[in-house]
Amino acid sequence: MRRLLPIFVFAIVSSTLLLSACGRSDTEQVLRFSAIPDQNSTEMTEKFTPFAEYLSEVLGVSVQYVPSRDYQAAVEMFKNGDIQLAWFGGLTGVQAREGLDGARAIAQGAVDPEYFSYFIAHGSLGRIQHPNFPTYIRELKFTFGSESSTSGRLMPEYFIRKYTKYKSTSYFKNTAFYSG
Repeated sequence: MRRLLPIFVFAIVSSTLLLSACGRSDTEQVLRFSAIPDQNSTEMTEKFTPFAEYLSEVLGVSVQYVPSRDYQAAVEMFKNGDIQLAWFGGLTGVQAREGLDGARAIAQGAVDPEYFSYFIAHGSLGRIQHPNFPTYIRELKFTFGSESSTSGRLMPEYFIRKYTKYKSTSYFKNTAFYSG
């Protein structure tokens, strides 16, 4: 997170300037931000509340972290204008930009272009090594991560299609599930 802090601060400063240019004169302006929940909400609030307080002091505007219950909730808050900034993953970032005219990505993590996914098998299957893609998993029960997760759903779906030429909905013998 420390490596991304300067990028995030720049993004928030830019958004603060945009907010001030909007000319809202009703009540105090508050810059609200969220993040897709990659940890439990208590840990995320503990991590981002001090950051919001720091930004409030530095920027001279109220900044508030708004926790999100799940990936889609973060996207919906952004699309509805309940938050002005969000720390999204690849898929949720696309969903947010498609759902709100004029929305755009303004920062990207250094590791994002090098994204990869792991397929994790139960220990009872023994050690599995395969040079490309273990096509025999078609017979197994399979569970993706959250439906809105880049690493837990989008990338595994990509690799399944790449190596099998099938969508996951028609590839697996058993219905694939989502962990949420």
